[in-house]
Amino acid sequence: MKLKLIIFLVMCAYFTHAQEIAEGMYTIENLSTGKLMNISGAATNNGAPLIQWPESGARNELFYVKQLSNGTYTIMNLNSRLNLNVVGSTNPQYNQSGTQVTQYAGEWGAMQWNISLSTDSSGYIITSAFSGKPIGIYDANNTAVIQWALNAQVDSRFKWNFNAKGGAPTPGRYLLQNIYSGNYLGVDGANTNWGAPVSQTGYNAQPYQQFDLSIEESSGNYIITNVNSGLNLTVTGNSDPQYNTNGASIAQWGDRSAPQQWVINQNNNVFSDGYYIQSAFSGKYMSTYNNGGTSVVQYENNCWCANNLYEWRLIPIPTFSNPEICTYTQVNPGSAAGAIDYDGSYWHIGNGDYVWNTMEANVAWSPTYIANTAQHFQAKQLIASRGKVYARTASNLLYEYVDDAWQYTNAWCIDFAIDGNGTNWHIGSSNFIYRRNDDGTWQQVPGQGKQIRANGGTVALIGMNNQLYVWNEDIWSWTFIGGAGLDPSLLPFDVDQQGNIWRIDRVNNNTYFWNSTNGWVNANASGVDRLFTSSTSSAVYIGNGNNVWQYRGVNLGWELVPNVPGNINRLTDALNNLYILSNSGAMYITSNGCNTSTATSYPSGDTNLDDIVFSVPVSNTRAFTPETQNNAIKIYPNPAKSTVNVALGNRTDKVTIQLFDVSGKVKQTNNTGGAIRSLDVSGLSNGIYLMKIYGANGELLKNEKVAVEK
Repeated sequence: MKLKLIIFLVMCAYFTHAQEIAEGMYTIENLSTGKLMNISGAATNNGAPLIQWPESGARNELFYVKQLSNGTYTIMNLNSRLNLNVVGSTNPQYNQSGTQVTQYAGEWGAMQWNISLSTDSSGYIITSAFSGKPIGIYDANNTAVIQWALNAQVDSRFKWNFNAKGGAPTPGRYLLQNIYSGNYLGVDGANTNWGAPVSQTGYNAQPYQQFDLSIEESSGNYIITNVNSGLNLTVTGNSDPQYNTNGASIAQWGDRSAPQQWVINQNNNVFSDGYYIQSAFSGKYMSTYNNGGTSVVQYENNCWCANNLYEWRLIPIPTFSNPEICTYTQVNPGSAAGAIDYDGSYWHIGNGDYVWNTMEANVAWSPTYIANTAQHFQAKQLIASRGKVYARTASNLLYEYVDDAWQYTNAWCIDFAIDGNGTNWHIGSSNFIYRRNDDGTWQQVPGQGKQIRANGGTVALIGMNNQLYVWNEDIWSWTFIGGAGLDPSLLPFDVDQQGNIWRIDRVNNNTYFWNSTNGWVNANASGVDRLFTSSTSSAVYIGNGNNVWQYRGVNLGWELVPNVPGNINRLTDALNNLYILSNSGAMYITSNGCNTSTATSYPSGDTNLDDIVFSVPVSNTRAFTPETQNNAIKIYPNPAKSTVNVALGNRTDKVTIQLFDVSGKVKQTNNTGGAIRSLDVSGLSNGIYLMKIYGANGELLKNEKVAVEK
């Protein structure tokens, strides 16, 4: 009997532990109504009431749940930084059924809660540790959240779902900006010594203010490495107790042991994009807490009420490749450099506006023809990217080269682009905008425009008002980014593989790039009128007809490309080789691997080169977005009636699938195992939903609209 009792107690202890709510950020949803806990009116004062309200995405419906040493929890509203509390001025009032739940500063008894899974595992029961009564709603029409003494089994009005919010950043290079001060984290004086402290100062575009985030595989924690010194951020101290001291400064150190490891969680809401950076060793948070200066310390975040002192904005920094600049060999018509890497295909518009291509070394440039006709194909625009080759004819018809022949795409266009997923976008009749589906059909997207460019995960547009816009898939619309009164004929603009939108402003005689984090950045390049971005690397080039410069990043600026012939018309690159077309029609190319090779002759009759592009097969491209590596993921049927399936191909890592409605609310989640997942949509209304598929590290694998039609 004793043995059975021990086993029973152990199982109960395990079950209780396994169902604990992890510390983190949540929305808290009532099972009876589907509405969320919400501080009425987004109030920030003591005593403001807790209500239930339809999901809005606002900060006052986000709560941070923290477990205290006695096993109870505090539930802090992230908008007010105050904890949920049972109201009343005397003890009996705290115990009355029907008492309203409010918010208040502190962590004492009335602000402490027990959270346990319901007996039927359908939701969580939140019980006041002070009164012993659970909290819920009186009925669906009453917004107030109250406590009540329940003699019978708890019903759905007093059950809650905890929906985790926020997330962790992907590994990469970042600036770390304190949200409260607006200053940036950096190593004092660009010091490269072990133990040098970090501080927060104004931005000055130097490597000692840049940090690489990586994952320590043994623990899953983050390592934060200073780019200038190569050393890792650490909590200072000569012994364990000092590592745990409030106010201990943050410095840099040379190993990856526990004091150099960090847990980073995002406070993800509409008002803040900050992250909390917590020491995995001490449990305390990186902060500017009460230091009166620029120093950065660790501190216990007891009440989370320090007005963003603990929050850091992580600003991604593009890392630019630095291909070696080699000597140039002129490729006259009828000849080519034998050292070219033909891992893919080369295309150009040549004499008579015919399209020419060569597929591999020692094969001549050959003209291509419209399928089923004897007439040569005349082209005015040519793009090859992600294994796709498209051309626009003199009559503005759009063709794709498939299976060794040009095929009409049933599209008339004045301009087109190919994004990082190989998707074609074009501006068609009446300047309306279309993109091509996987089945070859065209889908109209909102808006009208004059000129369109794409690369990586970004599509940019010059609108009818001569202003610049960027496509936002989540809201299914174009977002204005500036450039009022710009004339497309006078505005070279393009998108690099990192997703930055570049433009040469001839009015102000300067060069700028834009991204969603920093807005417009002055790249400090004047006197240029040619802009070239690569679809196979992160390179960006500018020119003035006689010279070419490559962008080396915000710290190094522009570097002159040596030995470039003058009279430059077009430039492209692929696999660290540059291909330059002159205004006279000659082509120049770098030698592969900087090994000079003798040019060999090609039996081609082409005598004029007007445009050149390079196409690498999809398997050989450098992936900018996870989507380019996950074309094997298939979603079907679409439209769906009762069930939508997701075939994950050969993926073996943990994958999470979420289905959102148009307001952004999660309607279905699937994180089970298996190569094929199913989501039940039978209970959803007809309409368009957004499916997002995430990998094990939170990276977005696929983003696709799903229609429900019954």
